[in-house]
Amino acid sequence: MKRIATLAALLALTASCGQDVVINVDSMPWGNAAGTAASGTFSYNEVVTESSCPSAIMGYDVPSVTDTWSTTATLTQEEGSLEMFLAPNTQRPVCQAGVACWFDGGIYWHGNFRIGGTYYWVGPSVDLSLINLVDGRFTEGVDAFEGWIQTRVQASDGTDCEIRFEFTGTRM
Repeated sequence: MKRIATLAALLALTASCGQDVVINVDSMPWGNAAGTAASGTFSYNEVVTESSCPSAIMGYDVPSVTDTWSTTATLTQEEGSLEMFLAPNTQRPVCQAGVACWFDGGIYWHGNFRIGGTYYWVGPSVDLSLINLVDGRFTEGVDAFEGWIQTRVQASDGTDCEIRFEFTGTRM
């Protein structure tokens, strides 16, 4: 009986994967890293690798596969807490017109990190929410990092889609 209950729970978890599951990225847990070694300024590059979104939502362009951006990332580590601030960038849809991207969460002793943030944008013809889950890892000690961002885009016109970005950063 215990095996059946375990199998049923596993099937329920598997069936719930995808857009029906909302991850609360506004309260990401801290990790178990120590110190402040990951803090610093990094050149940051990003590319869209997957998208289920339309090319435009209510007249606003949406990133498509192979779109790329470069900006500056400022990371702040305080023990197991990690924050990433992406400088405003007129090319990146979320970080435009003075709106900066800010993610926070945890960093772990082995260099992996998981951070996130939700952004709301209210425009003249559409309201958007962008839920961003960021998974990455430091390479070359703490002089570089790489990872991916899964962004769920929800709009007042009923659009509900996802975009995946891959990113790299190199200490400046």
